[in-house]
Amino acid sequence: YFEDILQAYVARGGGIIFIDEAYDLRPNSPNGRGRSICNLLLSYSDKYRDILTFILAGYQKNIERELITYNTGFASRFNRIFHFEDFTDKELQKLWSILLRKTRECQSGHAVIGWEMENKADIAVAVRRVTRRRGMNGYGNARSLRELFNKTILDAEIRLDIMDIKNDKGKQRAFIENKIAENLKKIYMVTKLWKKMEKTLAG
Repeated sequence: YFEDILQAYVARGGGIIFIDEAYDLRPNSPNGRGRSICNLLLSYSDKYRDILTFILAGYQKNIERELITYNTGFASRFNRIFHFEDFTDKELQKLWSILLRKTRECQSGHAVIGWEMENKADIAVAVRRVTRRRGMNGYGNARSLRELFNKTILDAEIRLDIMDIKNDKGKQRAFIENKIAENLKKIYMVTKLWKKMEKTLAG
Protein backbone atom coordinates (compact mmCIF):
# COMPACT_ATOMS: atom_id res chain seq x y z
CA TYR A 1 0.00 0.00 0.00
CA PHE A 2 2.78 2.45 0.88
CA GLU A 3 4.55 1.74 -2.39
CA ASP A 4 1.30 2.44 -4.25
CA ILE A 5 1.23 5.87 -2.58
CA LEU A 6 4.82 6.55 -3.55
CA GLN A 7 4.22 5.50 -7.14
CA ALA A 8 1.18 7.78 -7.30
CA TYR A 9 3.34 10.72 -6.21
CA VAL A 10 5.96 9.86 -8.80
CA ALA A 11 3.31 9.53 -11.53
CA ARG A 12 2.02 13.03 -10.89
CA GLY A 13 5.47 14.58 -10.87
CA GLY A 14 6.47 14.42 -7.22
CA GLY A 15 5.43 15.90 -3.92
CA ILE A 16 6.09 16.06 -0.19
CA ILE A 17 5.52 13.11 2.15
CA PHE A 18 5.43 13.83 5.88
CA ILE A 19 5.76 10.97 8.39
CA ASP A 20 5.17 11.93 12.01
CA GLU A 21 6.67 9.85 14.83
CA ALA A 22 8.72 8.02 12.20
CA TYR A 23 10.56 6.04 14.89
CA ASP A 24 7.37 4.00 15.38
CA LEU A 25 8.19 2.20 12.13
CA ARG A 26 10.69 0.18 14.19
CA PRO A 27 12.43 -1.59 11.29
CA ASN A 28 14.59 -3.57 13.73
CA SER A 29 11.51 -5.32 15.06
CA PRO A 30 10.84 -8.75 13.52
CA ASN A 31 7.10 -8.06 13.56
CA GLY A 32 5.16 -5.55 11.51
CA ARG A 33 5.75 -3.88 8.17
CA GLY A 34 8.12 -1.18 9.38
CA ARG A 35 11.13 -2.78 7.75
CA SER A 36 9.59 -2.88 4.27
CA ILE A 37 8.41 0.74 4.62
CA CYS A 38 11.88 1.87 5.67
CA ASN A 39 13.44 0.04 2.73
CA LEU A 40 11.05 1.85 0.40
CA LEU A 41 11.93 5.16 2.03
CA LEU A 42 15.61 4.53 1.45
CA SER A 43 15.03 3.48 -2.14
CA TYR A 44 12.63 6.22 -3.23
CA SER A 45 14.44 9.03 -1.38
CA ASP A 46 17.52 8.21 -3.44
CA LYS A 47 16.02 7.24 -6.80
CA TYR A 48 13.51 10.10 -6.91
CA ARG A 49 15.39 12.68 -4.85
CA ASP A 50 14.77 15.37 -7.49
CA ILE A 51 10.97 15.17 -7.26
CA LEU A 52 10.14 13.61 -3.89
CA THR A 53 10.69 15.25 -0.50
CA PHE A 54 10.41 13.13 2.63
CA ILE A 55 10.08 14.67 6.08
CA LEU A 56 10.57 12.40 9.08
CA ALA A 57 9.44 13.94 12.37
CA GLY A 58 9.94 12.72 15.91
CA TYR A 59 12.21 12.78 18.93
CA GLN A 60 15.80 12.82 17.74
CA LYS A 61 17.05 10.15 20.13
CA ASN A 62 14.24 7.79 19.16
CA ILE A 63 14.86 8.28 15.44
CA GLU A 64 18.57 7.65 15.91
CA ARG A 65 17.85 4.51 17.94
CA GLU A 66 15.20 3.06 15.65
CA LEU A 67 16.15 4.21 12.14
CA ILE A 68 19.81 5.16 11.99
CA THR A 69 20.89 1.95 13.71
CA TYR A 70 18.83 -0.03 11.20
CA ASN A 71 20.54 1.44 8.16
CA THR A 72 23.15 4.21 8.09
CA GLY A 73 21.67 5.21 4.73
CA PHE A 74 19.09 7.17 6.69
CA ALA A 75 21.79 9.50 7.99
CA SER A 76 23.08 10.29 4.48
CA ARG A 77 19.67 10.62 2.84
CA PHE A 78 18.09 12.61 5.66
CA ASN A 79 20.97 14.92 6.48
CA ARG A 80 19.04 18.14 7.03
CA ILE A 81 17.91 18.29 10.64
CA PHE A 82 15.65 20.99 12.03
CA HIS A 83 15.25 21.37 15.77
CA PHE A 84 12.06 22.98 17.06
CA GLU A 85 12.34 24.71 20.41
CA ASP A 86 9.69 24.07 23.06
CA PHE A 87 7.05 26.72 23.58
CA THR A 88 7.97 29.24 26.25
CA ASP A 89 5.82 29.59 29.37
CA LYS A 90 4.25 32.76 27.98
CA GLU A 91 3.41 31.03 24.70
CA LEU A 92 1.79 28.14 26.57
CA GLN A 93 -0.21 30.58 28.68
CA LYS A 94 -1.49 32.16 25.48
CA LEU A 95 -2.37 28.72 24.12
CA TRP A 96 -4.33 27.93 27.30
CA SER A 97 -6.26 31.19 26.86
CA ILE A 98 -7.02 30.25 23.26
CA LEU A 99 -8.33 26.85 24.36
CA LEU A 100 -10.55 28.57 26.92
CA ARG A 101 -11.91 30.97 24.34
CA LYS A 102 -12.71 28.14 21.96
CA THR A 103 -14.96 26.55 24.59
CA ARG A 104 -17.13 29.69 24.37
CA GLU A 105 -17.36 29.76 20.60
CA CYS A 106 -18.79 27.66 17.82
CA GLN A 107 -18.31 27.82 14.06
CA SER A 108 -21.08 30.37 13.62
CA GLY A 109 -19.44 32.64 16.16
CA HIS A 110 -22.28 32.52 18.68
CA ALA A 111 -21.53 31.95 22.35
CA VAL A 112 -22.18 28.48 23.70
CA ILE A 113 -21.53 26.80 27.03
CA GLY A 114 -17.94 27.40 27.90
CA TRP A 115 -15.38 28.24 30.54
CA GLU A 116 -13.56 31.30 31.74
CA MET A 117 -10.85 31.67 34.39
CA GLU A 118 -11.50 34.76 36.49
CA ASN A 119 -8.07 34.59 38.12
CA LYS A 120 -5.64 34.84 35.19
CA ALA A 121 -2.68 34.08 37.46
CA ASP A 122 -3.92 30.48 37.70
CA ILE A 123 -3.10 30.00 34.01
CA ALA A 124 0.57 30.38 34.90
CA VAL A 125 0.15 27.75 37.62
CA ALA A 126 -1.37 25.32 35.11
CA VAL A 127 1.51 25.95 32.69
CA ARG A 128 4.10 25.30 35.42
CA ARG A 129 2.49 21.94 36.11
CA VAL A 130 3.23 21.04 32.48
CA THR A 131 6.65 22.61 31.99
CA ARG A 132 8.21 21.08 35.09
CA ARG A 133 8.61 17.97 32.89
CA ARG A 134 10.46 19.96 30.21
CA GLY A 135 13.58 18.13 29.11
CA MET A 136 12.27 14.75 30.22
CA ASN A 137 11.72 11.97 27.71
CA GLY A 138 8.19 12.05 26.35
CA TYR A 139 7.53 15.70 27.21
CA GLY A 140 4.76 16.68 24.83
CA ASN A 141 4.86 20.48 25.12
CA ALA A 142 1.56 21.73 23.67
CA ARG A 143 0.10 18.23 23.72
CA SER A 144 0.75 17.91 27.45
CA LEU A 145 -0.89 21.29 28.02
CA ARG A 146 -3.96 20.27 26.01
CA GLU A 147 -4.26 17.02 27.97
CA LEU A 148 -4.19 18.92 31.28
CA PHE A 149 -6.70 21.43 29.93
CA ASN A 150 -9.12 18.69 28.81
CA LYS A 151 -8.80 16.93 32.17
CA THR A 152 -9.42 20.19 34.01
CA ILE A 153 -12.60 20.88 32.03
CA LEU A 154 -13.82 17.31 32.49
CA ASP A 155 -13.19 17.45 36.25
CA ALA A 156 -15.07 20.73 36.42
CA GLU A 157 -18.07 19.37 34.55
CA ILE A 158 -18.23 16.32 36.78
CA ARG A 159 -17.64 18.24 40.00
CA LEU A 160 -20.10 21.02 39.34
CA ASP A 161 -22.61 19.21 37.14
CA ILE A 162 -23.49 22.39 35.28
CA MET A 163 -23.61 21.11 31.73
CA ASP A 164 -27.20 22.34 31.31
CA ILE A 165 -27.08 25.60 33.25
CA LYS A 166 -28.41 28.61 31.34
CA ASN A 167 -27.91 32.25 32.17
CA ASP A 168 -30.57 34.97 32.05
CA LYS A 169 -30.24 35.41 28.28
CA GLY A 170 -30.76 31.72 27.68
CA LYS A 171 -27.28 31.11 26.34
CA GLN A 172 -25.56 28.13 27.86
CA ARG A 173 -22.57 29.55 29.61
CA ALA A 174 -20.63 29.11 32.82
CA PHE A 175 -17.90 31.23 34.35
CA ILE A 176 -15.38 29.38 36.39
CA GLU A 177 -12.48 30.28 38.61
CA ASN A 178 -9.77 27.70 38.33
CA LYS A 179 -7.66 26.97 41.40
CA ILE A 180 -4.76 24.67 40.70
CA ALA A 181 -2.40 23.90 43.57
CA GLU A 182 0.94 22.43 42.51
CA ASN A 183 1.25 20.35 45.67
CA LEU A 184 -2.19 18.81 45.26
CA LYS A 185 -3.04 15.94 42.97
CA LYS A 186 -6.62 17.04 42.50
CA ILE A 187 -7.71 20.12 40.62
CA TYR A 188 -10.42 22.02 42.45
CA MET A 189 -12.85 24.15 40.55
CA VAL A 190 -14.76 26.99 42.17
CA THR A 191 -17.34 29.06 40.38
CA LYS A 192 -19.07 32.18 41.63
CA LEU A 193 -22.00 31.46 39.32
CA TRP A 194 -22.57 28.12 41.01
CA LYS A 195 -22.49 29.71 44.47
CA LYS A 196 -24.93 32.40 43.34
CA MET A 197 -27.34 29.80 42.01
CA GLU A 198 -27.13 27.79 45.22
CA LYS A 199 -28.05 30.89 47.24
CA THR A 200 -30.91 31.63 44.88
CA LEU A 201 -32.29 28.10 45.15
CA ALA A 202 -31.86 28.08 48.93
CA GLY A 203 -33.60 31.41 49.30
